[in-house]
Amino acid sequence: MVVMTEALWRREFGADPNLVGRNIRIDSRQVAVVGVIPSSVATVAAQVEMFRPLAIDNTAAHDHVSRQTFVLARLRDGVPVSAALVAKASAREASRKQPPGLRTWPGRLYRSQR
Repeated sequence: MVVMTEALWRREFGADPNLVGRNIRIDSRQVAVVGVIPSSVATVAAQVEMFRPLAIDNTAAHDHVSRQTFVLARLRDGVPVSAALVAKASAREASRKQPPGLRTWPGRLYRSQR
């Protein structure tokens, strides 16, 4: 599955309102489009136009060198930002239980405008 930016959706898919829920071909594989990120959402990685779920195998999970991860999430309608802050604090606390090289977890919360 993938989530794409509004810019990519407009440029490559003609802003097709029926694209979400359909499959597209990426690297010779069919993947489902599960969402479009509105242009009002500023992402940390501005040059990235498509996001896929993170798959971590056992080797990657113990790799103390490559540990940059970008997490993009959307709160359901009616869920307060305070709930995201609680989840962020919980993740930070869990990171403190990791080996010393993995304890740094700065994490930032960006709020988009609708």
